[in-house]
Amino acid sequence: MTFRNPKTQELSGVDIDNARELARDFNVGLQFFDGSFARLIADVCSDRCDIAMVAISITPQRQEKLRLAQPHLSSDIYAITTRTNRRTQACADIDRPGTVVVARGTLHD
Repeated sequence: MTFRNPKTQELSGVDIDNARELARDFNVGLQFFDGSFARLIADVCSDRCDIAMVAISITPQRQEKLRLAQPHLSSDIYAITTRTNRRTQACADIDRPGTVVVARGTLHD
């Protein structure tokens, strides 16, 4: 949903476009900062940010602390690998410790 160009560090993507549109609609300044899904509730509740616009999954913990908007996009979870990967040939191969890495604090965690 958001891409950071490794050469220029410039952000782009659906989340960035939506944030810019919202700031323009409300005639307010916009500043992006690096956060994480693990710190999402703390960042919003501590006023580190006013709005989080990222691919956020709705979880009971987030619903308890945050006011969440209606999703504008929904997707299933996909796993990908190369055709030549020796460890992962079938879906059953990924459900083992150390095989799949996910970001802490995400729905996948």
